[in-house]
Amino acid sequence: MRVTGYNLALRTGEGYLGDRANKNAFYRCLDRWRAIARRSGEDPFDADSSSALGRKALARAYDGRDARSAATVHGAIESFADAFAEVAARFLDEVWPGVQRIAVGGGFRRGRIGEVAIARAQALLRSRGVEVGLLPIADHPDAAGLLGGVHLLPPSALADADALLAVDIGGSKLRCGLLRLRRAEDGDALARRPKLAALERWRHRDEPVGRDAMIDAMAQMLERLADEAARRRWRLAHQVVVGCPGQIAADGGIGRGTQNLPGDWSAPAFHLPAALQRRLPRIGSARTQVLMHNDAVVQGLSQIRAMRDVERWAVLTIGTGLGNAAYENLAV
Repeated sequence: MRVTGYNLALRTGEGYLGDRANKNAFYRCLDRWRAIARRSGEDPFDADSSSALGRKALARAYDGRDARSAATVHGAIESFADAFAEVAARFLDEVWPGVQRIAVGGGFRRGRIGEVAIARAQALLRSRGVEVGLLPIADHPDAAGLLGGVHLLPPSALADADALLAVDIGGSKLRCGLLRLRRAEDGDALARRPKLAALERWRHRDEPVGRDAMIDAMAQMLERLADEAARRRWRLAHQVVVGCPGQIAADGGIGRGTQNLPGDWSAPAFHLPAALQRRLPRIGSARTQVLMHNDAVVQGLSQIRAMRDVERWAVLTIGTGLGNAAYENLAV
């Protein structure tokens, strides 16, 4: 398998194409349908901002007995699904020739509203003659961006390890996980899906935090997870795998695509792997190595086993931004 492209920034006359189908785009759709509802009566929701409405509250409204609330949420889902289908179709037409299946991840995928929107977008694509599978990533959004990180390493790097530390840096949340490796009969640690044995999560978007403070928190979370591995008497790999927004250079620098993170992560003098190594210099008796790729790429890698029957596939991650990556299986 190889990654054929990621972090592609397609543009429209108004800006970036991905801005039409991220989490904020859904809330803009909901704002429009709430405004329509107010023309004929009261707004069915009390909150001033649609983004303040929680995922569970929207799901209850959609499935509940109040027809006005359900209709308002339904309208937002329909509008967002239409926009998402158009975005997916443009990716397929312009930069993803031959892609047969798209996995959809990110925080928006979680829960009833996201699942219905994805299913509706699939139906809209097919109604327009686009016969490409569109399916939610199988793993919980908190897990997918961590579990895929194991595929950044060759099997030989995990030969003597029971567990691995992983990081998923998002525009709203920072997640660090302890992955328990599960081997095939021949000892291959990549042949079976790892288990997320422990998770640390921080919603940094709610706090006035800078880049360095966020990396400090990342190192502290990883230290606690390393202590947990020691408590369970697991041999921990000395690599840390990281998924981060942006264009990742071969030397570990980060290019465009980090606008949703606090501070300047694309500064020429900034190097995230080195910054993390300074804060976490050793794992056990070995010097720490940090391997990093784009967060959408890593999230997509969590679906490798579900994509073995197609030659070309892709991922779209709906979160603070819209991440994207495409892959080719070299042998199907």
